[in-house]
Amino acid sequence: MKRLAACWIFLSLISTAPGLSSALKAQEKRVVLHFFYGKECPHCRQIEPEIEALAKRKPGLELKKYEVWYNKENRATLIRMAKERGKNAQGVPTVIIGNDVYTGSDMARIRGLVAKNTRK
Repeated sequence: MKRLAACWIFLSLISTAPGLSSALKAQEKRVVLHFFYGKECPHCRQIEPEIEALAKRKPGLELKKYEVWYNKENRATLIRMAKERGKNAQGVPTVIIGNDVYTGSDMARIRGLVAKNTRK
């Protein structure tokens, strides 16, 4: 019985620890930014480092990258994900985050979509 009580106390202390608590909350609120690009696309190459830096700076934001010019499966993923959101995939670079689909290289707009989808 004492052992069980000690386990409960230990678990309650761990679950209220500031570092662990914020780490668990960050995992709960994980948002995925899907970045679709073409290997030789100059616009994609221009914004890719900025998107990677944004993902590193923003807690709870996960970056997934998909090359679509040479990878048919990734291209099908882009088309499917856009369609699921009521959009038509038109080209690259395309960012999908939450229910938002944006094709273009305007980093201010991409940062705005990240902000919109990561605040809660």
